[in-house]
Formats: sequence, C-alpha cells, structure tokens
Amino acid sequence: MDQNTSLFYPIVDYKLNKTQKKQLRSLLIEAFPKSVQKRLFESQIPSFRGIVKIFGSIVAHVGVTHRIVNVDDKTFEIFGIFDLCTRKIHRKKGLASNLMAWVHELAGKSGINHILLFADQKQRAFYQHLGYQSVTAKCRWLVMDGAKSHSISEKQMDETLMIRSEAVDIFSGKTIDLLGGIF
Repeated sequence: MDQNTSLFYPIVDYKLNKTQKKQLRSLLIEAFPKSVQKRLFESQIPSFRGIVKIFGSIVAHVGVTHRIVNVDDKTFEIFGIFDLCTRKIHRKKGLASNLMAWVHELAGKSGINHILLFADQKQRAFYQHLGYQSVTAKCRWLVMDGAKSHSISEKQMDETLMIRSEAVDIFSGKTIDLLGGIF
C-alpha cells in the first residue's frame, strides 16, 4: 500500500468518531444497498473491524465477530467474517485481500484455528482463492428482529458456508450452533 493508505486494525465501535461512523455507514450502504438500512451492524456490534482509509476516508471494511460455536457438543473458538466491502472506485486493488490477510494473521497469532463466513455464489471464488472451502452443514442461530430476539432458526447451508481451517471435517456434515445471531 502506498503512503496515502493506512490500515487501521483492529478498531472497535466505541472508538469510532462521528465522521468515521458516517463514512462507514455510507460505505456499507453503497456495498449492500438491499440489506443495509443506515446501520453500522446487522444484529450485534462486531467484536472488531478492519478498515482501510485513503486520504482520511474509509474505503474498505471487514467486520469480525469473535465467539465460540458448538459442533456436536464440542466448542470451537472462531472468527466470523461479515460485511467485507470496498468502495467501487477502489475495487480490484487488493484492499479486500489485504484486510482478509490481516484477519488470517491475527487469527493465527491469537490461536484461533477456524474462520467462518457466509458467501453467495458470486463471492465464493474470491474466498476460495484465500483458502476457504465450501462446507455443507446445518447451522442454528438466533434470529433477531431489530433489537429483539425473535426465534431460533436452523437451516442446511449448502455451499454458502465457507470455512478456513486445517480441520474443515470438524464442521462438514454436522450441526453448527452459532450461539448467537448469524454473521
């Protein structure tokens, strides 16, 4: 990255100033126009975020949740990835790949061996290039409606669940309880 780009990591929401919140909200609305309703998070505040700023403006972002999941009565510490995005004018410059490389490095240094995310068909090739594998598994999560718990949902995830782990078979074909909302 050049001298005008700085990667801030991690940043936590309570440290975001008003300008950063406005820039982040604008980026998320641009990247996810159908699902984002002027928000900074879907159902829960992320554990931390990685952001890229160019000339003082946020141009790329990744949200990370740090939690445990339950698979066949065993718990595993994971990072869950969501809202990876880059402003349209800054795409295809490696910013998203650099953010993900940073997440992978942080996971390794922290002893977290499993990184999970949900990706649609258009995104899968990008994540496969970064070492993720599509996994078929049943997932269970807390459904939230706004700021209220609604119900528990359980759904078979065929190929949308992607995992980066040396032990993908721990998750494949199993029921993964996300122990919270989906990310």
